[in-house]
Amino acid sequence: MGATTPQEAYARSARFTPCIASKDGKTTSADQSATWLVSGPGVGVVDLRATCRNTYRGNYLYRGFLAVAKGTFGGRHDTWNFDGFQKRLPFPPTLDPILTPSLRVPSLTDLFPADDYNEGGPWRPEVGPRILSTPMAGTIWVSLTPRDYVLGLVKDRITRPQEATTTTVGGLPGWVTEANGMATIVAPRPDGAVFFFAGAGSASEVEALAARALPRAEEALGGPLPPAITPTLPAAITPSPGT
Repeated sequence: MGATTPQEAYARSARFTPCIASKDGKTTSADQSATWLVSGPGVGVVDLRATCRNTYRGNYLYRGFLAVAKGTFGGRHDTWNFDGFQKRLPFPPTLDPILTPSLRVPSLTDLFPADDYNEGGPWRPEVGPRILSTPMAGTIWVSLTPRDYVLGLVKDRITRPQEATTTTVGGLPGWVTEANGMATIVAPRPDGAVFFFAGAGSASEVEALAARALPRAEEALGGPLPPAITPTLPAAITPSPGT
């Protein structure tokens, strides 16, 4: 029997190994974590974080945005697929060049605490009847402080976790969860898209940032989400009388 939830699909098929092994031995991370930001019947988004250290090659922060979503792949409907993007930020001592801040224009870093941020995204997977059926988009910002933030939109029936507490974001009812040092704010919008924003910090701090980022979500993600796609299945053949 196939997986019925994004978490089950991730547990069965995904391997989170952010720290690259070198000839000097494995790179280690004492704070490696996978945090579910949103989850629904057709999609889930995981925030992947690690601080990778190796005396030979050097050190880097790892941040990943992983979507686990249903789609049509290889002619098979409702197949779980894994997609997303990642960001590595070297920090001393390291043999890799230290990255200078990388930001798009426009960017939402004017809303965040002052820092040198590197941005990953925006990530917008292709949506169509033969591929992904759930529209979504996401982006991340991370600094060596470290500070990191995640913003995304998804069109799906997102499930509220049992441990979530109620909140209001920009006048919209939503909820907040905390795990692995990250607070995640989720707020369904009237247009059917679900807004989510996560950050390393207290729930109150991240809620305040989420309220400021909410009206600029499309700006950060490169435009509005496309319409959701309903996969078209082959029509059933009705036998003719007498056959």
